[in-house]
This record gives sequence, C-alpha cells and structure tokens, in this order.
Amino acid sequence: MNPIARYRALADRRMDYLDAHPPKRVPLTAGQHILHLLLTVFTFGLWAPVWFIRAMHGNRAPVTR
Repeated sequence: MNPIARYRALADRRMDYLDAHPPKRVPLTAGQHILHLLLTVFTFGLWAPVWFIRAMHGNRAPVTR
C-alpha cells in the first residue's frame, strides 16, 4: 500500500470515529466570559468574534476514566 493510500485509510478511519463519538463540550464559565468581555472592551470589539466562537463551541469536557 503506497503512503497516500495508507494516509487516506487512516484519515477515513479517524473521521468515522469522530462521526460516531463526537467530542463532548461544556459551556464557558463566568470567569471566562468576564475575561472575554474585558478583552473585547480593551481591543475595541476586535475580540468579539473570538468570544462568539468560543461561546458557541464551549470547552472540552474533562476526561473521566
């Protein structure tokens, strides 16, 4: 199997795994929202898109074993 085909097979397997097991997310904490608010104010609104994206995606959930 050539390297490109091997890479493609691994990528397909990874995508199948992510489709079956999406990463769990938790909302941002109040402290994180305050930090993003301050960054948005001090950068005259330039940080607002980053804040919006982070708020929509949230944080990764902690791994429990």
